[in-house]
Amino acid sequence: MFLPEYTITNKILKNIASVEYAKAIAENTPILPSLEESVQKDAAFRLIKTLAQDMAKTFTDNDIKMGLDGIETTLPKDLAGIIGAALDALESQEDYTNSTLKSLHEILTGSAGYRSQKIPNLVDPEEILADTIELMDWCQSIDALETHPVIFGGIIRARMEVISCFETYNPIVSNLFTRMALRWRGYGIKNFLKYEERFSADKQSYQKAVYSIFKDAGDLTAWLEYYSEILAYDAMDIKERVVLGERQTKTAVAQGITDLTERQMRILQFLHNYGTMINKDFGSLFPSISEDSVLRDLKVLIDRGLIEKSGSTKSSKYKLKS
Repeated sequence: MFLPEYTITNKILKNIASVEYAKAIAENTPILPSLEESVQKDAAFRLIKTLAQDMAKTFTDNDIKMGLDGIETTLPKDLAGIIGAALDALESQEDYTNSTLKSLHEILTGSAGYRSQKIPNLVDPEEILADTIELMDWCQSIDALETHPVIFGGIIRARMEVISCFETYNPIVSNLFTRMALRWRGYGIKNFLKYEERFSADKQSYQKAVYSIFKDAGDLTAWLEYYSEILAYDAMDIKERVVLGERQTKTAVAQGITDLTERQMRILQFLHNYGTMINKDFGSLFPSISEDSVLRDLKVLIDRGLIEKSGSTKSSKYKLKS
């Protein structure tokens, strides 16, 4: 029987409190459906991009976005698999079974077989099936149900690291299944989470935390401190985005406009806060968006009678219409 060992430290409790606080705001703050969808799409895009990077696959942002939106149907096989696995993690129904793990790996690689190679510190190949079943049984046990979902997710992620079911991409499958488990326990936070990119952004800290699982004779305390901190950072970032979305929503409702895009809403919020906008503001407000795209958004707002323009070309100024 699998029984995880760990100590709930003040650091873990502090991180859980941050997640709970951010979760409450994200789930109870009304924002426009278009803004909510935009945050979800951005999170899905970041998840897919991180998965691709972790698999050493290179795709353009446009390829990912078009594939995610279903605009491009003739995708590279690898990208189609990554998008399929990500969407499965974001949408699938509760199913704590080894079949779910194998399905994720098969979507990614076309192969569902377990690891046959013996690797130091990892579960032996002949024990993978039994240990995986034990983990899935624990996930549905009273002990697991009484465990806070953040700790629950961290335990699953750590145990899957030790088992490493497959020959390739074990961390990726582990991340996806852990994301599923969090969502099934009510901690998907509207699919706004994108914490996987934080693992990839600081691989040294990630590897150190993973190493602690083996170094501490199976005690998961150090790992859970790291894992809960990653979730807390991401949850607080989500909270900030939702608070911004609330302000944008209030602006839209006050002005009788609720069908604008997120970028158009951000422009209105900027003008509301700062009075005017000039071309050099575009880069700071939208660092990854072309100037032409911002100009098109401004034209829509001008045509809708929401803002007005003075000057021409690079010296143009924009402000809310009186």
